Amino acid sequence: MTQNVQHRPPQQPLVEPKGVELMRLDMTAIISAAMTLGELQARLAEANQWLPIDGDEHKTIGELVSENWIWGLAGFAVGGAVS
Repeated sequence: MTQNVQHRPPQQPLVEPKGVELMRLDMTAIISAAMTLGELQARLAEANQWLPIDGDEHKTIGELVSENWIWGLAGFAVGGAVS
């Protein structure tokens, strides 16, 4: 039996590269994987918030996720899909 394999079309990023969308009252954020931890912590500090992880502030969120530094959070949008 032959199956037609259909690939999902490319998706638009949820935020711009190195961008972040903060929902301050909900204490949630959509974060670009290209943003460094230090940049993210600075943006969150503007709202008196922070991400409670220890990691190299010069590494990107994408690098920290790939190295398993970030876990236990609600989910990550990786390539447009929440995992």
